Amino acid sequence: FRYLNLGAGDGGLDEVLLEHFPRAHATILDSSMAMLSAARQRLDRFGERVEYVQANLSKPAWLGAVGGPYD
Repeated sequence: FRYLNLGAGDGGLDEVLLEHFPRAHATILDSSMAMLSAARQRLDRFGERVEYVQANLSKPAWLGAVGGPYD
């Protein structure tokens, strides 16, 4: 399944989900490049199963930054 994590932070939740669901694919979105960088380091071992998106959730344009579809 594919899921979208809004405000993903450093990817802690995603690490748990991707470990428990080996066929899952994640799109993690955060407004902070520092948080996305930390998530990249944490989730590097999951390779192409993770997509990283920087966007501001307070602006409607974030919807165009993610592809979908998501389960």
